[in-house]
Amino acid sequence: MADPSADPSAATTLAIVAGASEFPNAPTLAQGPAFRASADDFIKYLRDPDGFALQDENLLVLFDATESAAPQLKRMRGFLTARAEELKKAGTEMRDLLFYYVGHGGLTPSNDYYLAIKETTDGLEGPSSIHMNDLATMIRDNTGGKIRKYLILDCCFAARAFKEFQSTAKDVMLAKTGEILTPSTGTTMLCSSSAQKTSTAPEGAAYTMFSGALLQALRDGMPRVNRRISMAQLGQQVAELIKRQYSEKAVRPEVLSPDQPEDTVQDVPLFPNPALKLRNFDCTITVIDNLTLSLECVNEQGKPERVEGRLADPLALLTVQRLHEWINMGLALEQEKTWRGNYKTDDLKVLGANLFRALFGDEKVRKSFCGLYERFQTAAAVRKTPGFRMRLRLTFPRAADDVARLPWEFLFVPDGERGPLDTSFFGGRRSDLLFTRYVPPSADIAAPKVEKLRILVAIYTPNGESGIGAVEQESLLAKLRRIPNTDVTVLEDVSIRKLGSTLEDLTPHVLHFVGYGSRDDRGGLTFVGQPDDPEARVYLPDDKIAQPLTGDDVLSLFSYDAKPGVVFLHGCKTPGNPADGVKRQEGLKKCARDLSAARIPSVMTMQFALSHDEIGDFAAAVYKDLARGVGPDEAVQSGRVALGQIFPRWTHPRFGAPLVYLQNDEPLVLPPPTEPGTTEKSARKDDREPAPAGGGGASTVGPRAGVTETPAEVAPAPAPKDQEATSSSFKGR
Repeated sequence: MADPSADPSAATTLAIVAGASEFPNAPTLAQGPAFRASADDFIKYLRDPDGFALQDENLLVLFDATESAAPQLKRMRGFLTARAEELKKAGTEMRDLLFYYVGHGGLTPSNDYYLAIKETTDGLEGPSSIHMNDLATMIRDNTGGKIRKYLILDCCFAARAFKEFQSTAKDVMLAKTGEILTPSTGTTMLCSSSAQKTSTAPEGAAYTMFSGALLQALRDGMPRVNRRISMAQLGQQVAELIKRQYSEKAVRPEVLSPDQPEDTVQDVPLFPNPALKLRNFDCTITVIDNLTLSLECVNEQGKPERVEGRLADPLALLTVQRLHEWINMGLALEQEKTWRGNYKTDDLKVLGANLFRALFGDEKVRKSFCGLYERFQTAAAVRKTPGFRMRLRLTFPRAADDVARLPWEFLFVPDGERGPLDTSFFGGRRSDLLFTRYVPPSADIAAPKVEKLRILVAIYTPNGESGIGAVEQESLLAKLRRIPNTDVTVLEDVSIRKLGSTLEDLTPHVLHFVGYGSRDDRGGLTFVGQPDDPEARVYLPDDKIAQPLTGDDVLSLFSYDAKPGVVFLHGCKTPGNPADGVKRQEGLKKCARDLSAARIPSVMTMQFALSHDEIGDFAAAVYKDLARGVGPDEAVQSGRVALGQIFPRWTHPRFGAPLVYLQNDEPLVLPPPTEPGTTEKSARKDDREPAPAGGGGASTVGPRAGVTETPAEVAPAPAPKDQEATSSSFKGR
């Protein structure tokens, strides 16, 4: 039996391509070159070494076959059984079956769904076509129901095929005994239309509406997905491409999973993701300890390169430390309205220049990084590829804690020709420069599913603290509740036991903690009550005793399997004591570091004191992107943009305040497909900040990630003239 936990591969996947472009015995059916081109190019994709890379012996092509229905089904059966036996003899097993059909779907007088073939005959459509229940039975009987099956149907009423692949009563009984249908077996379908809708072939188009978008999605990939593409992700991408190109004429595809107890097959990483090749400009710098580092990237020959060196220039490190302390105290005083900092961009760039000197003081490391950065700048000036980015990841093991505390978000690359202060921060306004504090994953991270983003807001105000005011709290919650595709749950001053049980029951994607860091040098959070309180109750004002928990203690709240994808530590200010406020903020930062080293994929807090409104603006921008399927790294960049746009724009250090540790840059959820004809509201024109020219003199222009624009990966390339709908005539299929 195939290993149900193994990911698909070309070597263990079989594919069948069926359908027809001509129906000589059924002239009433639409036909034409769009059908043939769709099938041909899908076959090319399957065979292409840069596509699915399928071996010829694992592919059966029946498109435009002249046999009648029964011989075609017989050929499919022979193909499945023969190849399964050959793979078994070779020491492996068939794990996955991919079936693609393009043509016409219809209903017999007895309401049975069929797929038309070349021999389909007018008036005898039922007997002369492939019945979907016959196809489902043939596949089930010749695979034992123990492989994953993926059907892509480009035809009218395609979702009608759903019921034919639902489990029989016998299957359901066996599933309950655990004999078949493990969570990684079953069927998922990508259907070009619903059970009630006709699919279309636009007049004069090179492909059908659905297959044209399908092929583009498979060729371009998804830049924000950090692995192969699942059927659910592919369906979302195809739907967005169709909506963008055809507007009100768009026919919305559907992803269905008919014969499994859990919707898992649609989330299996199936198709290669060519967009990952865009990551040749990713750079990971690991600060091994407080003295040494290593840099990993792809060199100009396209080969992986690793360079080791030393952190240099002690004066630069000392300058950064002092500037960091000054900014931190200044912002704390600013929150108390006892002092207003006169921030200038050049002051922050002094900080950034010294960070660069400290990190790239070693000549070998500096040469490797600057070469990569210059190649990126050159490529960015001419490429308009969606998702084209340079990602800089800084990794800090425990031995480098002193260096990890520095505000690396203000790092930038000085431009020698224009002077050392004329460039952009890595954590600044440019959407094509992504900066993250990266933590190597401590466990496998589950693939995202189509679902709402669940946010749990836990608010704690111990006795003697001002906490978050009623007006500020309502403002924060209103911002979060306005985000589409989210569910927001709020807990206030509950026992630690109650918080833990709620986390386990709700399994939120995001835990947003509003409260205080611990004053203890060990770092941590301050809750209320006693950790062993037998009652899961809400505390009254008179008994909200401060209960500090270290980072390790906080981790015990996540003892269940489904850890939050994001933990956000939202600090409250301590009235009248800026120094104590800085101490509390350090407790939050220490806790964030502890959580990031454990199994929390993304941990966020602020390294400087900010107002609740500002923190709320950042969080809302991040969660909005997460809810629409954007990865955490780009979502954080959207949050920085939201902070940078607050007056005075990009001169106040608030845009560099977010302190973020990431183990993963893959989306937490996938949003449901958008209804055709609906569009997301655009940002106001005066809220958009043009990206400045970067270092090296090359101007980089691109969509700013995640503000309110359509995700970059769903923006289709301009269609060739012969692919556009040239008239209002759409052929129903």
